[in-house]
Amino acid sequence: MLAASCSIVVVLSVVMASSIVAPELRGRAIGIIFMGISASLVIGVPLGTFIGEMWGWRSTFALTGALTLIVAWAVKRYLPQVAPRPGVQLREQLRTLKDSKILSAHSISILQMTGQFTIYAYITPFLHEMMGLSTNMISLVLFVYGLAGIAGGWIGGWSSDKLGNSKTISSLSCYMRSLYSCCLILQVLSFYYSS
Repeated sequence: MLAASCSIVVVLSVVMASSIVAPELRGRAIGIIFMGISASLVIGVPLGTFIGEMWGWRSTFALTGALTLIVAWAVKRYLPQVAPRPGVQLREQLRTLKDSKILSAHSISILQMTGQFTIYAYITPFLHEMMGLSTNMISLVLFVYGLAGIAGGWIGGWSSDKLGNSKTISSLSCYMRSLYSCCLILQVLSFYYSS
């Protein structure tokens, strides 16, 4: 249920954000949506846990409900009206998946969201059991990870607007290869010097 509602909110947010800004700001608007997703995990999960421990799990849900009402009011009050787009039959939507660009975009979104939620599910036991980190250190690692996600959303949106999609993807691809190479070199060196 959470995954279904989250996917609907993300898709609607991306469509709305890109339709209410100037064309040269669309990348940044979409980047802000993904910054919000990262921020909700970085701030929301620890805050919800803290509130639940202090006042019980029901208070976390009550606060979430209250904040949802406030945000719904703010959206209705401050966002401009956007004309609805005509509905598209499910058969037509599925037919668009024959386009490799659309299929690639959907696949990237699925992998990104799956990866982000998977990290949060498995990283804590890994950091605790395999690396021996304390609870405070794990919180710091998750916080830094979340900040990196927020920065990535901003950088991706900004560079998409300024450099275009192709140059942004090429630059990020080169950066990621360099980062993986550095990690591999450090791993080999740590193995070499530890033996």
